[in-house]
Amino acid sequence: MRIWTALTRPRRWRNSLNAPQVYVGSFTDARRLCTITGAAILGDPDSDSMRTTLYVYESVRHGKGVFAKREIQSGEFLGEYKGPAAKRNGSHVLWADDEHGRSGRNLLRYLNHSRRPNAEFDGFLLYAKRRIRCDEEVTFNYGDPSFDFY
Repeated sequence: MRIWTALTRPRRWRNSLNAPQVYVGSFTDARRLCTITGAAILGDPDSDSMRTTLYVYESVRHGKGVFAKREIQSGEFLGEYKGPAAKRNGSHVLWADDEHGRSGRNLLRYLNHSRRPNAEFDGFLLYAKRRIRCDEEVTFNYGDPSFDFY
């Protein structure tokens, strides 16, 4: 079993080497500790910044959803909707306009709709529209009136 290091120090100490650290047995335990304390994880195997900010979990809205691992500030970049070009509509397809779509292959494919979204796309790039609390579901407006009952 690999040992993960969770930094349990205030933000102002994040770059200090003499700050207190806690060692936990598994990566799942480290993430649980970080959710509770707001700590950071050293040696995270998902070095992609999106995976240090967001995670996928069961949603009360629909199936799976994308949630914030930490507090996210308004205007903060959350990630890019990646995948091959889409030729027709389907599950997990995001259309930036009438001609350019992508079939999602990363965790952003699990984003759900809301009439009061907290994030929005600029092309295929996702940004926070307002402050998003830790463990709050990240949503965007699909732009289709048939989804307005959500």
